[in-house]
Amino acid sequence: MTAPTPRRCLAAAEVSTLLARFEPTARTTKLTLTADDHEENPLSYQPGNDPTHPQPPISAVPASPYPPPHYHQVWPQVVVQALPSSSTATASMVLGILGVLGGWCLFGIPCVLAVVLGHVGLYETRHGTKSGRGMAVTGLILGYVFVGPMIALTVMVFFGGVIGAATPTPTPSS
Repeated sequence: MTAPTPRRCLAAAEVSTLLARFEPTARTTKLTLTADDHEENPLSYQPGNDPTHPQPPISAVPASPYPPPHYHQVWPQVVVQALPSSSTATASMVLGILGVLGGWCLFGIPCVLAVVLGHVGLYETRHGTKSGRGMAVTGLILGYVFVGPMIALTVMVFFGGVIGAATPTPTPSS
């Protein structure tokens, strides 16, 4: 078992170097020891130091009731340029929506164009050089879902008109 080492008091210069190591931004205050300090506090006198001469300044922690201010770190801003959008994919989606809302008035032509432009839009967005793949898929889905019924309705209206015009209607005899 080792004997405990005797404690010694630190000189003011040693205290200031220790405080400066742990508190590099603290304010410094000047501390001087006089001969009268030795009578009040016997631990304040250190051998080898003359208490009548001023001591080097030591740093002290600033006394403040508020916490130190928090500074936000500024991060560099990264600017990413967005990919250009495929215009055929956008046209496919617009024509698909137009075909859903009023394609029966236009004989299903918007739905057919939505399907064609949707496939072209998928081809353009395949390699990732253009954005808009979702719009192309939306145009394809709307076009394929409504192209069949629109064409069937167009055929029925057309052939109904042709057949109705071609068949003679009996005239009532008076």
